[in-house]
Amino acid sequence: LEKQAQGRVDTVSKAEVLTALESARGHYRSGQALARQLGVSRNAVWKAVASLRADGVPIEAATNRGYRLPAGADILHADAVTALLFPEVAGALQIEVYDRLPGTNAALRARATQGAPEGLVLIAQAQSAGRGRNGRSFFSPPGGLYMSLLVRPDFGARQAVYLTVMAAVAAARACESLCGAPIRIKWVNDLWRDGRKVCGILTEASLDVESGLLDYAIVGPGFNLMPPPDGWPDELQGIAGSLFDAAPPPCAPVPNWPPPSSTNSGPSTAAGEPPASCRNTAPARRCLGVRCRSAPAGALPTPPPCLPWTTNAVLWSAPAAAPKRWP
Repeated sequence: LEKQAQGRVDTVSKAEVLTALESARGHYRSGQALARQLGVSRNAVWKAVASLRADGVPIEAATNRGYRLPAGADILHADAVTALLFPEVAGALQIEVYDRLPGTNAALRARATQGAPEGLVLIAQAQSAGRGRNGRSFFSPPGGLYMSLLVRPDFGARQAVYLTVMAAVAAARACESLCGAPIRIKWVNDLWRDGRKVCGILTEASLDVESGLLDYAIVGPGFNLMPPPDGWPDELQGIAGSLFDAAPPPCAPVPNWPPPSSTNSGPSTAAGEPPASCRNTAPARRCLGVRCRSAPAGALPTPPPCLPWTTNAVLWSAPAAAPKRWP
């Protein structure tokens, strides 16, 4: 037990440090305060911070003040996503985040054939060769969110369709709660808003012929968060849409925020509040990698609009009204 306790004192996960810094975003936390909060040594905190900074997380350090995440830092980082998940979910997933991939499904399929474990998640902010059903091209510009989840279920191909259905329901619930507009499920694997497609889900699987069971399955939703800066290609005009029109989605980076007149030395004032859609309604699980402030006390905690799109689209499935079906 002594060795286990000592090991805890000398190590701390990057996700835990990110969570602690996020809870005071824009304000410095001393190494001693962080160590006390996390129950580890100051050296362990220093190592975790150094590792996060090496990963590109913009943690600032100042002598005699400590560490802080800048108020305007925009982070989509695996540890930031993990930090927001419930422990039992975080323990079941291995999350990797990339700026761009040819395709998250293709990349994950290659990993699956090499024996990657269930729960591996690849997230990309753009795809150069995204695919949809029947090998069709899936337009995947920056401004979207594309991901794939590897599962190794103990059932056959006939039941595999339910993976797409479950993902579609979870994604529709999340999208409706975030954009405030009705989301319809069409053809099981597409989500539509206002008559336009805003999400496609590609589910692929490998079958073990001898057992008749799936070797693995990959569930890959791709979301159009905002319209591409140069507009939709001609062939997608009138078909493709986005969850948000011109305004940034909840908890996306807000241009020119905070305003020059505001400071980060104290609580927000009415004059310096970010848009209402960018406030977290779950103060105990503040969002990471986004520019948000806590919502007023008494705000509804379900579902948390500031969770990363990964969490909302794939993992968050709090009770909600069933999404509307396509006529």
